[in-house]
Amino acid sequence: MGSVLFRDYSETHWRESATSLTTAPAGSRTGVGALRSASESILHLVGKNGEEVFKRQCAVCHGDTGRGDGPASAALRPKPADLTDSEKMGEYTQGKLVAVIGKGKGMMPAFGAVLSPEDLEDVAGYVHSLSEGEETGDK
Repeated sequence: MGSVLFRDYSETHWRESATSLTTAPAGSRTGVGALRSASESILHLVGKNGEEVFKRQCAVCHGDTGRGDGPASAALRPKPADLTDSEKMGEYTQGKLVAVIGKGKGMMPAFGAVLSPEDLEDVAGYVHSLSEGEETGDK
């Protein structure tokens, strides 16, 4: 997953970032501390993109919190999956979840032609966070 997080950054950006870590002004964060801070910022951005994609493409069926209670769910049989169910979601690796989102499953449509590979990865990461309680705050 690590390489996916950094895929959007150009080689030049990373070269500049690496240079800034080694040539930072006195008193500034360098080394591991700066790298950890940069990693946390990138993870936040990726998580934010995943959440935005989810709300735009998935929430109509799965609901804003992923419980399968979106506005369209009343008309769907079977009901959309509860993405907060940690036991069920634990069966899905990142790759398997990306495949399901990209190709569809059962009544769920395929999003592979609608979403970029980066968006697929980001929304899969966000979906995993729902079952870990990171976004819903109640698990």
